[in-house]
Amino acid sequence: AGIAYYKLRDWGRAAWHLRQAARYDSEHDAECLRFCGLAEIERKRYWAAYKTLSEACDCLESTGYIADKENAFVTNVLAKRGQTAVGLGLTDEAVSSYSAASACAHTLSDRLGMYSSTLMARHALPWDRESLLEAHRGYAALVDKLGIKPYLEWPHWPHSRLAQGQAGPLRVGLISPDFRQHVMFYFYYQLLAGHDRKKWEVYAYSLGEVHDWYTEQVEQSVAVFRDMHGLELQDIAAQIRADGIDVLVDLAGHSADSGLPVLAFRPAPVQVSGLGYMATTGLTQVDAFLTDRWADPPERESELVEQPLYLTSQFCYTGRSDVPEPGGAPCLAKGYITFGCFNQYRKITDEMLQLWRELLRQVPQSRLLLKNGSFRDDETVLLVQERLHRLGLPLGRVELEADSSDYMTRYLDVDIALDTYPYTGGGTTCDALYMGVPVISLYGERRGSRFGLSILQNAGLGELACADAEAYGAKALALARDTDLLDVLHKNLRPMLLASPLMDTQNYMRELDAGFRQLAGELGVRR
Repeated sequence: AGIAYYKLRDWGRAAWHLRQAARYDSEHDAECLRFCGLAEIERKRYWAAYKTLSEACDCLESTGYIADKENAFVTNVLAKRGQTAVGLGLTDEAVSSYSAASACAHTLSDRLGMYSSTLMARHALPWDRESLLEAHRGYAALVDKLGIKPYLEWPHWPHSRLAQGQAGPLRVGLISPDFRQHVMFYFYYQLLAGHDRKKWEVYAYSLGEVHDWYTEQVEQSVAVFRDMHGLELQDIAAQIRADGIDVLVDLAGHSADSGLPVLAFRPAPVQVSGLGYMATTGLTQVDAFLTDRWADPPERESELVEQPLYLTSQFCYTGRSDVPEPGGAPCLAKGYITFGCFNQYRKITDEMLQLWRELLRQVPQSRLLLKNGSFRDDETVLLVQERLHRLGLPLGRVELEADSSDYMTRYLDVDIALDTYPYTGGGTTCDALYMGVPVISLYGERRGSRFGLSILQNAGLGELACADAEAYGAKALALARDTDLLDVLHKNLRPMLLASPLMDTQNYMRELDAGFRQLAGELGVRR
């Protein structure tokens, strides 16, 4: 009955029946618990899903299956446990689950995908940049171990369109799982809408299952759109090779369902990554990485496996036309300051919460609004409230709100946005600025901690990026006490952003085109 309800997408009944089945069928308890956990995920009950999938792992451990190599069932249980741990902010558990899943995965895509998920989860931990670099180099080592052979070696280079100097536009391939409603849409869209069709012929390789209005915008903006969802990695690579792509751009890095493993086959003579990931890919088949000198100072180029392709701003942000104009600072009408953080819950560390606690203490009657997808689940909200109480935050002044379709408009109720560290915001930072909300960001040595620095510097607000926690707290406090300045910022940040390198499509595309062509020339000589 539980499986039947699951297939009917009746998640509540499915979860209840599968839980009962697990109690009475010890032979299939792990399988019942897995389906029960999946049903709980569909219900957005992350804590219940995490506990259920942990029980399934315990069952597999007790029977010896957890140590099995090339076991698809075990891989799925571990991967889903990792997914729920991420949503709950249990980063250590997520890393452990994903690592185990990668070790026992039986397909090439699963093995690499789980390793990528491990890397992605680690960004919320206080790892030093050397250790992170070594972990990313481990991805390339895994590619070599799995025996992936590249299509393009030196003998084949002279036959490429670039090497032959053929006339016509540069054939640029974009590969992503996120050609859909996703935060990345607002960072890759200018590559689609802003390119000169006389210079670029754009091919989009879509790996995602969802096809929505955003997908249609991508389709309408490119010369060729290919739905590659569900195909084997080598088949996707073969199609790209057959299309004669000159420059292949990976837009997701080690994000979920990324096309990065396709680049391991080297289907294109020039391969680039960037935008969708906060560190080096670690993959030697990736020639260049899109960045800027704020995120990657030239003296630290050795921390990238790839050659840095420096732009004025690594991001070109697309503002939404369906959101209202920002007005003045909301504190003037409400009589109190509202701090806000709309970053993913996994990015909110105890250290940041303690900083925010001090801000609430020093700014009388101030409020803190936290908004993200993890707060859809009442049990998760209770766990978060327990955590906040343990860390000394006044629960009566902290609002936990689930993500919603009016996400951008909700910024109109926020006076000052507080960025997270070491895993900073990207889309949320740009969105806040676009809605007139100043963002205080803390940056460090790790590349992933410097996104806020890069965005704020390019927006003309570099003084809001802070090199240490003391400066972060002092800057937020000073801004909270200067309501006149806050009001001016709220009224002027959007036009500032529109006039900044962050939204200068023409310059961004000009720099990209020059960079791609230079890479093609350099790689042609080098090979």
